[in-house]
Order: sequence, then C-alpha cells, then structure tokens
Amino acid sequence: MKGVTALMISSLASEYQSACIASHRALIGLNKALSIEGVSFGITSNIICPGILCSSELTFYLIFFNIGHTQINTFEQFDQIKTLADLILYLCSDQARSISGQSIPWSSI
Repeated sequence: MKGVTALMISSLASEYQSACIASHRALIGLNKALSIEGVSFGITSNIICPGILCSSELTFYLIFFNIGHTQINTFEQFDQIKTLADLILYLCSDQARSISGQSIPWSSI
C-alpha cells in the first residue's frame, strides 16, 4: 500500500512576528501529532521551514534600503527555487518514507 505524505511549509519571515510564531508552533505540534498517529496508516508528515528566498522583490528591498546586497540574477533565483522544489519532491517520494515528524530548515542565502 502506498502511503500518504503530509508536507507543510512554515516560515518565520513575516512582518507580523507574534502571529507568525504562534502559527508556526501550532504547525509543529500538528506535524508531531500527525507523524505519531499516522504511522499505522502509512502517513508521514514533515515541515519545511524556509528562510528568505532570493527574489527580485528581495533584491529591490535590499537595494532600496541600501543594505549593500548586489543584484541577484534570474538564473540564481531559479536555481534556489528548483532546489527547494527538489527537496519537496524527495520528501514526497518512497525513498523518504522513513522521514517523519521533522522540521527541516532550508535557506537559500
């Protein structure tokens, strides 16, 4: 029987820190409970916790506020998003069936 993968994405990068942290902690609790209770049904559950993704919006923000970050080209942005997509695909594959209940930090910069 093929199992089910519950994959959540929860980031702490937000201007509303208190609400973001509260929802992040709630997802961590849900992830742990689902990974324990779902074992007998073949369910795995994980959370990816991305940091800041390099994007044109981020580059604009850093340049606008004179933080000293150089322009990030489109190929770098695509590569970082592709790497995150590869992680998601791996966690949904049969090779990752033994990984459950984890909060996986991921950062592109």
